Amino acid sequence: ASAPVVQLADDSAWLVETDDLTEIDVVNVNVGDKATINIDALPELELTGTVVNVKPFGENKQGDITYTVTVAPDEHDERLRWNMTASVRITPQE
Repeated sequence: ASAPVVQLADDSAWLVETDDLTEIDVVNVNVGDKATINIDALPELELTGTVVNVKPFGENKQGDITYTVTVAPDEHDERLRWNMTASVRITPQE
């Protein structure tokens, strides 16, 4: 009864979410900032992207307040799959 019957996905536009920015880090991040994305499963691949959303509310994770930031990659690689682990490095605008 609680198992999903179907999963729907729109893979025409990819987004990468990082949910580990602390309150100290997130104050310097804004929509429009540039980002670099590295995928653990594809170590030779480095994608660029742009911050498209910074959630205004933090979440308590083991005593740290962390925030979720969404990045839209500038390009797509056919080898990418949903839920792959990625690291994101954000470069705040001056």
